[in-house]
Amino acid sequence: MYLAKVAAAQGIFLVAFYLILDRTPLDHFKRGYLLASVALSFVIPYLPVWPAEILARTSEDVFQPVVTVGPDIIELTPVSEEASSTNWLAISLWTLYGIGVLYSLVRVIYFLFGVYQRLGHGKHYPAGGLTEVVLPYATPPHTFLRWVFFSEAARPTPGVLAHEHAHARQLHSLDRLLMAFLCVAWWWNPLLYRYARCLAETHELLADRAVVRSGHPVADYQRQLLNALRQTGPALYLASTADYSLTKKRFSMMLQSKPSLLRRLSSYTFVAGITLVAAFSLGGRTSAPRDAFSADLTTLGFPTPTPAKTVEVINHDTILPPPPPPASVLENMKPMRANPPMDADLVAWRDPEVFGIWVDGTRIDNDALGEFSAEDFAHHRKSRLLGNAKNAGIHDYQVDLWTKKYFHTIWRPVGDGTYEWIEKKVPTPEGPDTGNYLPAMERMLLHQAGGRPAAPKVEGC
Repeated sequence: MYLAKVAAAQGIFLVAFYLILDRTPLDHFKRGYLLASVALSFVIPYLPVWPAEILARTSEDVFQPVVTVGPDIIELTPVSEEASSTNWLAISLWTLYGIGVLYSLVRVIYFLFGVYQRLGHGKHYPAGGLTEVVLPYATPPHTFLRWVFFSEAARPTPGVLAHEHAHARQLHSLDRLLMAFLCVAWWWNPLLYRYARCLAETHELLADRAVVRSGHPVADYQRQLLNALRQTGPALYLASTADYSLTKKRFSMMLQSKPSLLRRLSSYTFVAGITLVAAFSLGGRTSAPRDAFSADLTTLGFPTPTPAKTVEVINHDTILPPPPPPASVLENMKPMRANPPMDADLVAWRDPEVFGIWVDGTRIDNDALGEFSAEDFAHHRKSRLLGNAKNAGIHDYQVDLWTKKYFHTIWRPVGDGTYEWIEKKVPTPEGPDTGNYLPAMERMLLHQAGGRPAAPKVEGC
């Protein structure tokens, strides 16, 4: 849920950027907005929402029933068999994540090592608080931190060199390094790469505007950029270069003047509103201790609630079976048509975060669908999980599949391609020794409702 909220916040901020700020010459504000919004997206899911958060915790504490444990009641701690087994899905996902992190980190380290090598091979010349590094081999002019690199054989024109100096003075490389390390940890998030691209384009606009303000004629500077684009190679990773994303938008932005005060205020107001909307709609998690909530309630005039002790109890003498499915459900079962899946469905259902898979009433791993084909199944049913479902939050949909052999033990053909349910008694999961038998359809309905038959009474318990 946290990752989804982070991605949602980043999506909201990016949409606001493209709608309001992308085509405006507020370059310094755009740079600050992108950096602040990407940082805020990781914080918003932890922002508390008051008073909904306090009231929710108050209802939990005040109205929690207290259960007294008597001598004839025992406490049981259920042990899940699935938890004790190896979770290969989690291991596979963490392995994939580690491979992505390693690849992204190696890419950053390789670039930094290249910078170190270029510093050793080039000649260093001070230039107004910066350092120009002249290299003996061909390379496009580029900047990293306070170093400006270019080739000795092809010295850049004054406009292009001023562009690189602007990158170095405004420390655009720090922004790129920040986004690079965020992409190392979150390499699977495409929105972060979109953030990095927006920042790089904003850096180019800032450097262009610095060149124009220094007195270079716009038309002459644009010709220099076009010549640099023809003569040099592609931009280097994490390096700022004059020919990055040389588009018509860049040329048109050079000619735009500073917007009016009213337009700037409207842009700032809209951005602030988007931030508040994202905070209130996506916030809700909080790490504040319970004492803080108790203090707030006391300030409001409520008595401080005393947390109740919750005990899970089971009494073997008083276990009652869950209510059976309504008789009308079983009596009014109408003939149905078989609904076999397709091979494309089996591929889509392998996503464990979206689908939970049951085959013939038994839960299987999603990857196990690769061992089946659509011809193995006679019928399937897909249902969306509600918020109170047992597996809600683990996956969004439950898919029940019946193999042809299992399907025909529960349903029989009645003509016109339809099937009717067979009243057949089968043993419950407790085994035939328990003496508990339920019709197949009733057992299936109980399973979907989260119930189970009554446990047998054992003498001496």
